[in-house]
Amino acid sequence: MSVHLLLAAALSVPPVGAEPTLRERARSRDQASFPALREALSSSGAADRVEAAFGLGQFGLIEVPLGAVEPAAGVLARSAAADLLAPAVSDPDPSVRRAAVEGLGNVAGRDAESFLLAAATDYDPGVRGEAALALFRQRLLKRVPAYSPEAVARLGLLAADADSEVRWRAACAFSRWEEPRAEAALAALQSDADSRARLFAVRALGRRKIAPSVARLADADPFVRAEAVAAFSAAKAWSEPPDAVFADASPYVRAAAAAAGRADVETSGGRAGDFQARPRRFKPLKSEPSVLFETERGSFTVVLSNEAPNHAAAFADGVKKKLCDGAVWRRVPDDFIVQVDGARGSGRGEAGWSLPDEPNRLSFERGVVGAPREGQDAGGCRLFIALVPAPHLDGRRTAFGRVTSGLDVLDRLEPGDKIVSATLLP
Repeated sequence: MSVHLLLAAALSVPPVGAEPTLRERARSRDQASFPALREALSSSGAADRVEAAFGLGQFGLIEVPLGAVEPAAGVLARSAAADLLAPAVSDPDPSVRRAAVEGLGNVAGRDAESFLLAAATDYDPGVRGEAALALFRQRLLKRVPAYSPEAVARLGLLAADADSEVRWRAACAFSRWEEPRAEAALAALQSDADSRARLFAVRALGRRKIAPSVARLADADPFVRAEAVAAFSAAKAWSEPPDAVFADASPYVRAAAAAAGRADVETSGGRAGDFQARPRRFKPLKSEPSVLFETERGSFTVVLSNEAPNHAAAFADGVKKKLCDGAVWRRVPDDFIVQVDGARGSGRGEAGWSLPDEPNRLSFERGVVGAPREGQDAGGCRLFIALVPAPHLDGRRTAFGRVTSGLDVLDRLEPGDKIVSATLLP
């Protein structure tokens, strides 16, 4: 054996005591981790069973290049993960059931829908809400071509659930594709007490080119108003938006009015396309520090999360080095996200390195901070903040923080506004 082969073999052997954690196994998406994940799924500790279910669900999020066919090994891995997750949908602990339902929505597999439909009747509202999103993810990830009649019926029942956390998730499941079978449920949801349910219901009606209630144009929530403007335009319910929406206090409503009927409005800013940078690892932080951002519209605070230790540490390092100072904000109107792409606005950050993805269990709800990327492991020093729930990003982008104060400042940001300064708080 050559010296090079001997050296490679030696380097491939992990040091004693360096057994990967369940989260590290999840992030590796390596089939060699199946035995450990299967064992953990039978653990007496609920926390281990949750981590195992999360790890198995990651096999459904391995990206396949556009136009390519999923490798047979990937299909087999998803199927094996589904077989392990299906029984866990009946776990006695609701947190495990939620994680198993989420994972099953990612990997699909034989009879997955029947398990998800059963989970949608769970006594725990968290499980019911996760079942709605799991049905959504199966379609989002192209595991199924369309909702079955049974799935539509169950989502319709969830849309009338007593718990608002369930209702908005059911509305979200109908919001990405035209779904004529859901019109009755959506008509009711657009007047829901929960603004998230109204937002997704109005968005779904817009997909069907159906104008929502006129009352939604005066909704208390600016994002619902913006969706209503877009839906009225899609339905051709007016020749042009009324003057009142152009004078709305929210920049999102004004942007929706300006974009009405236009196909040339920029929604994604610069692209990283051919950007290549070497992945970098940072020393994990000892705590979860906060970052104070001063902008031209006011200040807000973000707490960094050790759910994504490398991203949190990298961001803290960048703040110390003043990399965020002077960075320009832009918006992604379709997703109601504000994003920073580096101080010079190139669309790719300015740090000169990238960050390997760190999938975790933080959901992209309002105020969650994530790392945008163009292609695998291209997080760099950029960030985005979700202003409304964005379940389609869960597990597909790295979440590494949450806004703890000043969310109203983010709602007022205009494209081109700058971060005056970012300060790491003790």
